[in-house]
Amino acid sequence: MTEHTDYSTLDAVPAGLQVALWPEARAKAAAERAAPLVLGRDSSWSFRTVRSLARDGVVEPDAILQMVRAPDTPARLHPAPEGKAVGFAAQGLDQFAVRLKGPEPEKPGAPRGRVSVVDIYSRHFGLTNRPFALTPDTEFLFWSEAHQHAYTTMEYGILTKSPITLVTGDIGAGKTTLVQHLIERITANGDLRIGLISNAQTSRCEMLRWVMMSLGQFTDPEATDPELVDAFNAYLIDEYAQGRRTVLIFDEAQNLGADALEELRLLTNINTNKDVLLQLVLVGQPELRNLVDRDESLPFAQRIATSFHLGGMDLATTREYIDHRLKIAGAGKPLFSDAAIQLVFEATGGIPRRINQLCDLAMVYAFTSNLRSVVRFTVQQVLNDGTFFGAAPAMSDHLSGAMH
Repeated sequence: MTEHTDYSTLDAVPAGLQVALWPEARAKAAAERAAPLVLGRDSSWSFRTVRSLARDGVVEPDAILQMVRAPDTPARLHPAPEGKAVGFAAQGLDQFAVRLKGPEPEKPGAPRGRVSVVDIYSRHFGLTNRPFALTPDTEFLFWSEAHQHAYTTMEYGILTKSPITLVTGDIGAGKTTLVQHLIERITANGDLRIGLISNAQTSRCEMLRWVMMSLGQFTDPEATDPELVDAFNAYLIDEYAQGRRTVLIFDEAQNLGADALEELRLLTNINTNKDVLLQLVLVGQPELRNLVDRDESLPFAQRIATSFHLGGMDLATTREYIDHRLKIAGAGKPLFSDAAIQLVFEATGGIPRRINQLCDLAMVYAFTSNLRSVVRFTVQQVLNDGTFFGAAPAMSDHLSGAMH
């Protein structure tokens, strides 16, 4: 789909291309029967050609030929106004040439040569923030139907005093962002004491130390396993006496292991039918569900009151997700074409973190090409260059085959 041709000098540019790009060439070609037009012999031009059939006389946005002017090219050799396209037809295919603008002016007072790439990226698209950062940010939380169900599952488990609540999801599906939002919401509830354990350990003694640390409790480094259990139980009883329940949320809980799950189950034995002192919320990758489904984990599984699995989004939801994040970041209009979103969906499987990574790279590519929106070809460039490592398995196989 993509062709790259470098011309060492302007007179090496094919006559037909010269005629299409420069008015001077058209006039001269009419007199000299398309003889080459020499506009300068000290300049180097690189043409990136994308060809796409026109539909009903309307050229698709992705049919763009980008012309990148070399730094030493005289300014008078502009083939087209900045941001404007000059179209021509060749072999029944429509092509365009767009001259790139120069570098953005530096901010007043900013150190020369140290302008943030992110700042330039944001200003270029008229954004106030980076829309597709990979770090979890509840400000950008998108409430798809599946995310609502996952969140409701965790909230319902806590409110109904369920002993154990289980939420699993694909890597990058948005589980951690939901957990952070849940903690922000329920921390205001004075009836709950929340402990978040994001680095679960399989050792019972080490796990209890992580648990106590998450609750802000000091533990003696020399304390034995029974002493830690006794200290934890004493803490739960003291909290309950003050009218508070303790909720432990394990993120990345697939790392716990079967033995650790059994130890957690034993900790919940402090609960009775009427008195719930401790609740567990386990959030992890699909391996966690497989772990719970084992025969040796049956006693633990029987205490799970509610569970949910968070998968990838469909195409329509992916489109809403991208538009949502752009809007939060200050975009006044959609910046991704429908064709671009279609390719993003195919390459990411609708997984939010993968979408963020690919969309962020696509916007960087669009910025460097001085495009004001992201089209399918831009996304395809990212995939072809191999800069996106989160492609869905089917897309990875396709790209691997294409490269060979």
